[in-house]
Amino acid sequence: MCAILSNQARAWNHKSNMHGLRFTQGSELMEQTTGNTPNSIKLDILIREMKESDMPFIHNGLKETNWQDVPDCQKQLANRAECDKRVIEDFNFFLKTERYKFRVFVAEMDNAPVGYISIGELSNQLIGLPIGSLLDLWVDPEFRNKGIGNELFDHAMNELIDNGYTHFGGLVSASNKASFHMCEKRDFLPGHISLYKQIDGESK
Repeated sequence: MCAILSNQARAWNHKSNMHGLRFTQGSELMEQTTGNTPNSIKLDILIREMKESDMPFIHNGLKETNWQDVPDCQKQLANRAECDKRVIEDFNFFLKTERYKFRVFVAEMDNAPVGYISIGELSNQLIGLPIGSLLDLWVDPEFRNKGIGNELFDHAMNELIDNGYTHFGGLVSASNKASFHMCEKRDFLPGHISLYKQIDGESK
């Protein structure tokens, strides 16, 4: 998926504030009010850089998102344990490889992680343009539908903008309707599309 310009991203951040999400940049503390009724729930979420103690939580998210993104026609051929091992190895490789400028931000509530997003830099091989990449986004199932994913997404976009990127994008599984909707709201446009077809073993 690509691309969105910095002006559009900043405009979206203002629209988020208008829809009841307030982000206090000085302390990086967000307060989300879900509705206007007397029983509205307020969540205090801190977005911060990943710590070593977050690794088990992030590994759980990696394993879930990776397996969900495997097409059904390939799952029957895949070994889940091996897939989990590979995605964690890939994550560790990105962490250690400076050229990808890999960073992970964690959403924390009551001193416990509830979601994370990773960003990095990839290159558009066709034109040689460095692309800021939104690599992985996951929110603990218990804390979904509370706006945490949106805040992580916007925080990551602003980080990429602050680091000078004028274009950024990410890969989204066709089955991941929530992420598609999140991108569409922010004016992302489709780029390359991967297509799969299962071949019958008896076909010529």
